[in-house]
Amino acid sequence: GIGPGRGNEIVLEIKQGSSTRQIASQLKESGAIKSETLFLVFSKLKGYGSQYKYGVYNFSDESGYSAIANMLINDGATADSVEVMIPEMSSIDDIIKILVEKGVCQEADLKNAIQNVEYSYEFIENIPVNSVYWRFEGYLFPNTYRFYCYDDSKECARLAVSKMLGEFDKQFTAEMREQAKALNRSMHEIMSLASVIELEASSASFEDKQKVAAIFYNRLNDWGASALLQSNPTRDYPYGSGRYNTYETPGIPVGPLCSPSLDSIKAALEPATSLSGHYYFITDKFMN
Repeated sequence: GIGPGRGNEIVLEIKQGSSTRQIASQLKESGAIKSETLFLVFSKLKGYGSQYKYGVYNFSDESGYSAIANMLINDGATADSVEVMIPEMSSIDDIIKILVEKGVCQEADLKNAIQNVEYSYEFIENIPVNSVYWRFEGYLFPNTYRFYCYDDSKECARLAVSKMLGEFDKQFTAEMREQAKALNRSMHEIMSLASVIELEASSASFEDKQKVAAIFYNRLNDWGASALLQSNPTRDYPYGSGRYNTYETPGIPVGPLCSPSLDSIKAALEPATSLSGHYYFITDKFMN
């Protein structure tokens, strides 16, 4: 290395509780170092490993090990953070409002992070970005998070979106991806249908959500290519006109309309099997 202040800048989030090996792996993957093994040896010889701190760091890919280690020891945990709950059934509009009100980032930076910034999750490649209004509608997983909120709004927005996408990638397991294939549905179709189930019956039990899913599948499978799901909440989605309105457009909407709960996603993958020939259901004002 030739010292800080030169080379390409790399922004990296080291999570609390990360081991030296995990930190070395992140540094290697980001391009901050070339050899994970040598960094581990260096850290062990210097006795630095137990001193490394979590936080958000700005490295140069031309910094030496000493400079990187010094930052990890002395500059960690300096970024402010805030706890944020993203409720189930939140739309992108809702999430933007929550994060802006919590001071995580500015609205324009968050919209840019959602629509334009590149992320390394494979499932993103299967989102039909030219058909949906918001690229990540439905994929910002509802949960309680701790987001960074320091003076770089663009980076805080990117980190927040990446964390929510990462949580989705973890929750939608390999087994669930195989279930989608068995139903002859893409992940995107499952997420779109799950969002409709969430909007129809968010307070219902998992078993009742499975029944709702079964009714929609019965319509899709038995009514032919012109089948209309006729879900009232889809008429309220403010974007895309008929593309999302299941009273106007046959089949599953072009994309999710909100971030569904894990139960709704699982219901879309595991519809009730005892409702053959049934095509209607009723929910009360509490969405049961």
